[in-house]
This record gives sequence, C-alpha cells and structure tokens, in this order.
Amino acid sequence: MEKNVIKKMTMEEALESLLEKYGLTANKPFPLTPGYRLLDDPSSTTDVPLLPWRASRPFIELRNIVENQVVEHPCLFRFSCLASREQGASLQALIYREADLFEYIGGGKIASVFAVWDASRSVNLILKLDNGRLCSVEISRQLPPDTVMQERHEIIGRRGTASDRVVDTQVNQHSISFFRQDGTQQYTDTDMELFGFNPQETELIRGAWALYNDAGLRDVWRNQHIHLVQVVEAAVASGEKNQKIHLT
Repeated sequence: MEKNVIKKMTMEEALESLLEKYGLTANKPFPLTPGYRLLDDPSSTTDVPLLPWRASRPFIELRNIVENQVVEHPCLFRFSCLASREQGASLQALIYREADLFEYIGGGKIASVFAVWDASRSVNLILKLDNGRLCSVEISRQLPPDTVMQERHEIIGRRGTASDRVVDTQVNQHSISFFRQDGTQQYTDTDMELFGFNPQETELIRGAWALYNDAGLRDVWRNQHIHLVQVVEAAVASGEKNQKIHLT
C-alpha cells in the first residue's frame, strides 16, 4: 500500500492561493525577488524589487511603537544581523536590508553613512537619518554553515526600549524542536495561512501579496530600491575612504 505523501506547496503556489482567497488578480505575476538581488541593475523595471521584511509582523510592530510614541523620543537604534556564507546574501545585500529596516522603523531617510569593513567577512555601520536618529549596525557572514541567521533590532529612547527579541535571549527562539539522531529540527510557524514556510519564505510571499493588494506600493518600492542602492554604494565608499559619506 502506498503511503499518502503531503507535498509542500512552492512559494509561487502559496502566493496564488492567497490571491485567490482574497480575490486579488494581476496581469503579470511579481517574481519573488528581494530587492538586494537586483543590486547589479538598480534601474531595472522588469521586476518590482520586493522589500519583504516590511511585511513581517515584528517589524510592523516596531514601526508602530515608534509612530505611536510607545518608546518616547527614540534616538538610538541597535541592529545586528549575523549570517553564514552559505545563505547566499552578500554583505552588500545585508546592508541593503538593514538600511531599509532602519528607514522603515525610524521614519526617515538615511542622510549619512560611516562604515568599517573587514574584507568580505563583516562590516560595522553608523547610519543617521534626516530626523537625527542614529543606528549602529553589526553585520557578519561568519556563522558556521547551515546556521540560522541571527538578528536583533533594538530601539532605545529617552524613556523606554523595544526589541524584536525577548530581553534576555541572544539567539532566535523556536516554537518546536525535534531532537533526532540525524540532527535537530526546529520550527517557528507564526503565519497560519503560510504554515510550513520558514520566516524568509513567508516574508517573500507576504511582500509580493502586499504589491497585489496595494498597487501604489509598486512605485514606492521601486524608488526606495534605487535609494537603497545609493546607500550601499555610500557604505562601500566609506569603507574605502575611511570617512563619513553624506547622501544628498
């Protein structure tokens, strides 16, 4: 007797399912391509560069905390993003992501960049928004292979702090852990409509869905992509010149 095997949907199939569920259609499907994959062609109009982290609930809530002044007078943001080389994202790609998160949560545009590079292994950044808010960003690609990306985003205000991690944790927490002879499997499913997809896959699907749901985001995200490319270029130039770069 053959066993019934449940086949996991692809991200494209999951997106189509969501669109059908909510009655959304489009003449052309959006490729599930994060904007940092288009760094070599910033003016490309063939794809809409996705900023999928903007569809992630922790970052949406951090943005709400700032906008609603739950943390009073936020002045310093501390971000950390540690990955492995095998995860495919370059340091430039991670700068792209963290810079956009700072602008999205901090409510401004990056006005200056100062970067200290350690070859292609790590980079430390000091970013300043046009509203005066500062952010220190630690980025590294030195984690062991097959290690889940470790990240933390913290807001510090004159009164109050906020973070996307539990205060006393240093690494990502998982809802379910299986300890097996062939290794440990861990799961964190927070989206019941996209059950079984990892956080990065869920972000991509939700990011594409957001573009179908709000056509006005398409030009906003295209323009933001071009701006973020300039931020990445400024970070590279800052490391080469060992000086602060101002964006105009």
